[in-house]
Amino acid sequence: MPSNVSNGTLVFLLALAVCGFAATTLAKPISEESATISGVIIDASGQPVNNATVFVYSAGLKQGYAIVCPTCWVDCGKRADTDAHGQFTIAGLNSALMFKLLVVKDGFIAAAKGGVDPVQGPLQPIKLNPRVVPDDTKIVRGRIIDAAGNPIAGVLIEPVAAAPLDGGMIVGKIDWIDPLAATNASGEFAIIATKPVEKIKLRISPRAFAPKIITAPPGPATNSIVLTQGATVMGRLVEPNGTPVAHAEVVMTAHERGNGEDFSDMRVGTDNDGSFAFTNVPARRIWGVYPTPDSPQNRNLTAGPYWCETIADRQVVNVGRLTLRPGYSVSGKIDMLDNEEVPPGMHVSVNAEWTASRLTEIAPDGTFAFTTLPPGIYSLNVGINGYAPTADSPQELLVERDRPNVIIHMARSP
Repeated sequence: MPSNVSNGTLVFLLALAVCGFAATTLAKPISEESATISGVIIDASGQPVNNATVFVYSAGLKQGYAIVCPTCWVDCGKRADTDAHGQFTIAGLNSALMFKLLVVKDGFIAAAKGGVDPVQGPLQPIKLNPRVVPDDTKIVRGRIIDAAGNPIAGVLIEPVAAAPLDGGMIVGKIDWIDPLAATNASGEFAIIATKPVEKIKLRISPRAFAPKIITAPPGPATNSIVLTQGATVMGRLVEPNGTPVAHAEVVMTAHERGNGEDFSDMRVGTDNDGSFAFTNVPARRIWGVYPTPDSPQNRNLTAGPYWCETIADRQVVNVGRLTLRPGYSVSGKIDMLDNEEVPPGMHVSVNAEWTASRLTEIAPDGTFAFTTLPPGIYSLNVGINGYAPTADSPQELLVERDRPNVIIHMARSP
C-alpha cells in the first residue's frame, strides 16, 4: 500500500495528531464565543452528590464535518467536581460544538450524557445510581495506564459480550451488567454484574489513545490495561478529474466486524485540499476507508472501500487518493402475492458487509430505488409486517452496473 508522505501532508498530519487541534471543515470559521455547561448531579433519591467528577469526553460540530476525531478537540478532557449542592460548571467551551459528558463517583455507576449544547442553558439533573459491591464472582476490576505506567482518567468502558457460568456467550447490551464505567483519577474502574459470570468482554474507548478490546474474568485482582497511541491512516478524496473534494465525510470501518471485537466506525471530514486523517487507530487490524454516501453533496459520486492494514503503533498508513466515480442504482418493485397493498411506512434495505444499511421507503405502488451505490455485493431485505420474501426472490445482488427491475415477491408468513 502507498506510504509516502509529502512535506505539506506531514504538516497536516502532525497537526491532526495533536489532541486538542480543533480545525473544522466548516465554510465559516468556528465561533470563538465561549460557552459554559452547568448542571447538578443527584442520587436515586434526588439528593445532591458531592465530589462527583464530570468530564467532557467528546465533542462534535453542530454543522459540517470536523477533520479531527470526536475526542481530539481542545475542550475534551476538561472537567469539574461537584460541590456540596451537587452543582458543577465547566467554562470556556466552544459554542459551535455539542458535547458528551461522563460522570464518575466512587460508589456509583458511571453515567454518560450526550447531545449537550452549552448555549441551551443549565442541564436537567443527571442521576447517578448507587452501586452495591457484590462478591468477587460478579465484578471485573481494572486500571488503565499508558506505556510509562501513568494512570489515564476519563476513559469510557463498555461491556460488549459476556460468558455466563452456565455456558455460551451473550453479545450486545446485557441488562444484568453495568452499561458503562469510566476511570477515575487513578485510572481505576469496575464493571459489576448482578449474576455470576465467567468473563466479560470490554470495549475501552480513551481520548488520545487507541481504543482496545479486552476480555477479563471477575475476581479480586485488578487487571492492568496498557494503552498505546495507535497508528494513523490518511489519504485524500478527489473527483474523477483529480479535483479535491472538500467538506466531505470519510468513514473507516474495521473488517470482520462479526468476530466479536467490534470497534465503532471512525468518521472525519476532509479539509479544503480533500485531505483526511484518522489518528489513534488500533494496530494489527484491517480497515476499509470510504466516503459516506451523502457527504459529497450534490454529486452522484461515490467510492467503495479502500482496504488497508495497520501493523504497529505510530505507523503512518497513506492510502493515497480515494477517487470518486458515478454510483450505480438498484430499483424494482415489491410484488404482494395476495394482491394486498404495501402498508405505509415499509422499507427496503441494502447492506454491504463493510458499511451500515441504507433504507428506502416503499412507494404506494410497491416501487423502490437506491442511487449512488459503490460497486459491491449487497444483501437485500424487505420489512413488511406479516410477510416474508419467497425463495425465488433475490437476497443478494452483485452491483457492478445499474440493476433495474428487481422484483421481490412477498408471501404471508406462516
